[in-house]
Amino acid sequence: MLNIALSDKLIEEFFKFKFSNSYDKNIAFHLFKYIQPFLIGKYQLDFLDKATKDRILKMSRSEKLFTPKQTNNENSLIDLTKLKLMLTTDRNLYPYINILDDEVDINYTATYKAEKDRTKAKEHIKAILSQCNKIEI
Repeated sequence: MLNIALSDKLIEEFFKFKFSNSYDKNIAFHLFKYIQPFLIGKYQLDFLDKATKDRILKMSRSEKLFTPKQTNNENSLIDLTKLKLMLTTDRNLYPYINILDDEVDINYTATYKAEKDRTKAKEHIKAILSQCNKIEI
């Protein structure tokens, strides 16, 4: 099971970085700060031409950084990840981490002071625990 999912925009920027020189350097900088092995929903490749899509699917057989999955929506893609998270550039509520302005450390930890809203952390913990058979403290 791979750790995270990427939003459509980040998938697009990742492959622009991989295959061309016309990518957003700010997004690439922040993406590579947070990136871990990730899942791609095959629906996320629809914006690509057939040759590029075929190239990505072929590359996924040897590439250990990403794996395409037969899923047709964002929620089911996130559910397939180990950390139950999706990196984005435009959303901050759980299960999303905005790589451009979220307060999450590079190792996916967060500290919530007493006056801060902890809803995002609680939802994340519930999602991770939802597939557990045994919990030891």
